[in-house]
Amino acid sequence: SDIYVATPEATFLMAATRYPYQLLTRFGCDLCARYVRDNSLEMAQRFRTPVTDSGKIRRYINTIQNYPGIKAARMVTEYISDNSNSPVESVLACCGNIPAFQGGFTTGKVILNNSVNLSEEGALLFGRDSCSCDLMWEDSILIGEYDSKKAHLSPEQMEWDKKKSTALSISGYKVINITPSNLSTFEKTEELFLMLRKELGFRTRKEKWQEYRDMRRETYNLLFNRREKPKEQLTETSRMSL
Repeated sequence: SDIYVATPEATFLMAATRYPYQLLTRFGCDLCARYVRDNSLEMAQRFRTPVTDSGKIRRYINTIQNYPGIKAARMVTEYISDNSNSPVESVLACCGNIPAFQGGFTTGKVILNNSVNLSEEGALLFGRDSCSCDLMWEDSILIGEYDSKKAHLSPEQMEWDKKKSTALSISGYKVINITPSNLSTFEKTEELFLMLRKELGFRTRKEKWQEYRDMRRETYNLLFNRREKPKEQLTETSRMSL
């Protein structure tokens, strides 16, 4: 039989005809990520060069007219963060990037794995002039570091994480450590993002926040696989465990 190969950008557009926008955002982050699933490895993933980026997807989508799902695809390209190093980072970015009225937790655009310069004192402690941070936000000193059970288990890794956080704090950044426990339930995840919003200077009006709570719960359930979804929505890139 014939074999047909689609570009990552075309694959994203085709996915827009099948996925709800929350999972489409996640799929876009996966396409632009530095990892791929590999169940033969202990971490169940391996690193790779991203196959595309959000800019390429956006430019491709803007050349397409009158295609099923094009409206959703065009909207979601604004919610994709590049350079994720793990499925959890992708989901955190999705939660922060999707607007409140569409069920997001809304922290502003999340920047993943960006390198920041350290102060002289911070660099002396850390042993290098800069370091890569899991989550950042433009024009903010706030940094989010995800401490995975699998990746941050060894004493050496824990010591390295401690040095990194201290070096960032000395350099003027505020570091918030995120653990699997913070994401274990919808309520805990909501509490985490309310804290992030406060640190980022967002004013959260209680009545407005409550208005979209059911939509946020739906987003949480979809992105964290907290309930069974139709088979056509399941792909290897949409399965995740903390």
